[in-house]
Amino acid sequence: MLIGEYNNSGALIREYIHVNGEPLAQIDKPGGTESILYLHTDHLLTARYATNAGGSTVWSWDSGAFGKEAPTGSATVNLRFPGQYFDAETGLHYNWHRYYDPATGRYITSDPLGLAAGLNTYGYAAQNPLSLYDPPTGRFCRLS
Repeated sequence: MLIGEYNNSGALIREYIHVNGEPLAQIDKPGGTESILYLHTDHLLTARYATNAGGSTVWSWDSGAFGKEAPTGSATVNLRFPGQYFDAETGLHYNWHRYYDPATGRYITSDPLGLAAGLNTYGYAAQNPLSLYDPPTGRFCRLS
C-alpha cells in the first residue's frame, strides 16, 4: 500500500493514511503548506470520492467495472483500485509487480505467479472486478 509520494529531491509531497488497508486520508504538502483530503471508499476499499476539510467533494472516480473512466474534480488523488497507483506519465495503474491498463481491463504483463494465479495471467481480479481485487501479494481477494 502506498504511504507517500516524494519529489525528485526526496521531499515528501503527499502522504496517505490507511487503517486496516482502507485509505482514509491524503495529506498534500506542497511548498511546506499542508492540506488534507478525506477519502471515501466503496465495498472493495477503492477511493471513490474525496472531500476537503469543509466537507465539499473535490474529487470523484466513477470508474466503471475495470477503471476505464477518468476521475473528475479539482484535486489530485492518484490512488485507483486497491494496491494501485495512477502513473500520469503512462496513464497506467502501477500495481507493485506490474502495470494495469484500464482501457483494456488487463495487465500489460503476465502474472508473476504464472498459472498458479489462474488461466488468464493478464486478467484483473479473476475478471470479476465488482466483487474481487488484485492486492500487491498477487492473488486476488474477495471481501465479505
